Amino acid sequence: MASSQPEPSQQQRQQMTDDYHKFLYAASLTTCVLAPVIISLPPRKLDLYTFSLASAFIVSANYQLKERTGRGFIARIPNPTGMPQRAEELRRKQQEARALEESAVLAAQKKGSLLEEKAKELWMGGETDGWKERRLREEQEKLENGEGYGSMIMDQIWEVWNWGEKKAEQLEKEDEKVVEKKPR
Repeated sequence: MASSQPEPSQQQRQQMTDDYHKFLYAASLTTCVLAPVIISLPPRKLDLYTFSLASAFIVSANYQLKERTGRGFIARIPNPTGMPQRAEELRRKQQEARALEESAVLAAQKKGSLLEEKAKELWMGGETDGWKERRLREEQEKLENGEGYGSMIMDQIWEVWNWGEKKAEQLEKEDEKVVEKKPR
């Protein structure tokens, strides 16, 4: 009593495969449209039902993309290990450009640091390290000797006006000139 069903012919198999692909295409297109609509209907909540609809949408969209372009979502993700030759060449050129840029930046920083040192030297007027402490000591000594801030300010202005020559040195030079001019 074994009844054997006749094998479908090649044409019938092709017809069944075509019908199956038409059904998948229509079902996935319908799911791509209806799933977001159903998700957006009230009550809006995140539950298993919403995730199931979102998953169905993703699978349907992937099928539609694969049917239309030949590649799905996963095939579009770049493979980090197997880059095409052109991409590898572009990556190498970018690395070389970055290396050149970094060397240019380092050279500019070195040049900038030299300029900063010169600018600091110019700004500091040839003062050495510890100039603040020396100024504070000089100020304390002058205050202990009875000088006021007004005379200290005038001394500093005199020093700047005369390009760093101290008032005492100026007076000594004038005294020497006066002594030389006196007849003996």
